[in-house]
Amino acid sequence: MFKDPILNILVKKYGAPNNFKDRTEFLYEELVESIIGQQLSGKAADTIFKRFLELHKDSRFPRPEELLKTDVEKLRSAGMSYSKAGYIKNIAKAFKEKSLDINKLKKMTDSEIITELTKIKGIGRWTAEMTLIFTFKERMFFP
Repeated sequence: MFKDPILNILVKKYGAPNNFKDRTEFLYEELVESIIGQQLSGKAADTIFKRFLELHKDSRFPRPEELLKTDVEKLRSAGMSYSKAGYIKNIAKAFKEKSLDINKLKKMTDSEIITELTKIKGIGRWTAEMTLIFTFKERMFFP
């Protein structure tokens, strides 16, 4: 079941965890949230992210097209720096233009995924690695 034999023993004893699901369908949202929260305390990141979502009340999360139309000053009013506002727009552009294809990413090695993600200005190696852990997490445990 799992790559790790110790994890297999624990799953037999206690049952499978329910949070090891593939979250790649949320890759866009998770990358945007990661950028917003970079180098901030959890409380500050949560506050700014909440304000960001409030800017886009008409949807659960702004789609790439909507985010690209959002004025940088409006994003700044939520507490983002100019850099972060630009970086999340870079992510939106990559998804709008389909330069990031989730189905292709799923077939890549971890190293290849990191290379693809870090092509987007604003996504560094650390963010790409955290994305692998939290978004592509089942790759870590399942063969």
